[in-house]
Amino acid sequence: MKKLQILVLVYGIALIGGGVMGMVKGGSTMSLIVGGTAGLLAVVGAILAKDKPSLGYRLAGVVSLAMILLWASRMMEAINAGKSPMMAGGILAMSVVVFAALGISHMQAVSAKKAEG
Repeated sequence: MKKLQILVLVYGIALIGGGVMGMVKGGSTMSLIVGGTAGLLAVVGAILAKDKPSLGYRLAGVVSLAMILLWASRMMEAINAGKSPMMAGGILAMSVVVFAALGISHMQAVSAKKAEG
């Protein structure tokens, strides 16, 4: 398994864990649904990346971008409400790291392909 696949897999598991934690600590069924769905899609992306990297990493990229948009909004809401943005900030940071890693990997693949001819 490649490092990027492992990163996406861990990210997916963390999203699922966050959804479960939101359900347990806050009683939020929506956290479980969103976190579970996004995490499951990221895990599927990591698994798909083994045989179909283009498809798997695109799926992971869409998930991480969606999480960036969602959690940036939630973080701003928390800050404006005077609440701690810790949870939103953590998930947002993870999502940015995964999205950036996917983007860098894509750029490297494109460069390698151009160098081949």
